[in-house]
Amino acid sequence: MKRKLSIFLFFTISGFLLTAQSETPIPGPVIDNIKMRVDSGNHVGIVVGIVDEQGSRFYSYGFKSLAKQDPVDLHTVFEIGSISKTFTGVLLAEKVVTRTMNLDDPIQKHLPASVKIPQKDGQSVSLKHVANHTSAIPRLPSNMKPANPLNPYADYTVQQMYDFLAECELPRAIGAKYEYSNLAMGLLGHLLALKSKMTYEELMLDKIAKPLGLTQTKIQLNDDMKASLAEPHDLGLKVENWDIPAMAGAGGIRSTPEELLTYVAAHLEEDGSDLSKAMQLAQKTEPVGEDQQPKVGLAWHSVSSGDLDIVFHTGQTGGYHSFAGFCTQNQTGVVVLTNSTENIDNIGFHLIDPKMPLLPFTKPPAINAKKKEIKLKEEILQAYVGKYQLAPQFFIDVTLEAGQLYLQATNQPRFPLFASSENEFFLKVVEAQITFNRKDSEEVSGLTLFQNGGQVPGKKIKEE
Repeated sequence: MKRKLSIFLFFTISGFLLTAQSETPIPGPVIDNIKMRVDSGNHVGIVVGIVDEQGSRFYSYGFKSLAKQDPVDLHTVFEIGSISKTFTGVLLAEKVVTRTMNLDDPIQKHLPASVKIPQKDGQSVSLKHVANHTSAIPRLPSNMKPANPLNPYADYTVQQMYDFLAECELPRAIGAKYEYSNLAMGLLGHLLALKSKMTYEELMLDKIAKPLGLTQTKIQLNDDMKASLAEPHDLGLKVENWDIPAMAGAGGIRSTPEELLTYVAAHLEEDGSDLSKAMQLAQKTEPVGEDQQPKVGLAWHSVSSGDLDIVFHTGQTGGYHSFAGFCTQNQTGVVVLTNSTENIDNIGFHLIDPKMPLLPFTKPPAINAKKKEIKLKEEILQAYVGKYQLAPQFFIDVTLEAGQLYLQATNQPRFPLFASSENEFFLKVVEAQITFNRKDSEEVSGLTLFQNGGQVPGKKIKEE
């Protein structure tokens, strides 16, 4: 059956709900769960999309940017992180169905002769070993030394990847155990691009995005995508987008909820095209490793829920979390995207199979609810004024105006700070605290930001 991607919109912001009628709307408990996540400050924005035999529908709540308060929707651009690996799996499957490659081919066969791929006990790593995470290649290379930890893959090069592989010793027999590997999938994407004499992005656009009519699914952001981009957040703070040039096939794709759902829906159809055949091959999961777990296909994973088999993948980058999954038995596909690092996978599984419990989301206790504001002398407050560095490109500026201390993080609005002790302060607009640290009784050396259960230290720097 050819599925019609008719769209039902469920869009909310600031408690105002606009809905179009549908026989199967987004379940109320899911909406309540999403609202609680956003209203609590754990998420900035969340979009869910469902496709089934009745068509597709979306629900959006929250914002692309805390500073601008512009709402997320089905056209908002997100980093999809490791869901990119499923694109790489489909690209490999396309090579197989067109008889360009074989899953049992050693990956060495499709790389330059100068590139040395490690072996173990005389066995070579195959394309299938890489695609189902049984290659024994480690999760990440040890020679990653990012200049900017907030964008850790940006300066990692293909040559560095080659250099690491040349010295790498595999810790176990190939195929013996499942071990998730960004490096292996990044290498696979690179290998497929080399074989096609294209960049990875060009290959993905040619074989997947263009045939499916996806215009906002890319690695490099065009002007339209930049305008629609949801800003990334971690611990409620705006962080940097990730760039993954050498290992793009492991996590470099950006997309929208609408287009990612179109991609998922295509896995539920069989139209006889090479792309459809590739998607059918990529989603065939089987137990892997000597322990026969988990069940993995070509990047896609699967779990059983009663009589249903749910095929899925999740993704996370520095300021986003994503879920994509589908079930052929009930012909349902789901995507969930958020511009926060907090996990939203449970929402996706529940929407595919309501028998999978929707875990209750309880608003975290308000750490500032019982805080009592005290007044401090201006000379005490003056000692805290300055710039504090929490990461290479992330700073907090503390200023003093008319006896009021203010905090302003990089690319964020300015908020007032309220003292609860001589060196401890809290914010009223978000659940966050600041503790100023002193080397001795006079000099302030730094601060520590406490938010959403995490803590981030920052060093006070001297400005020229």
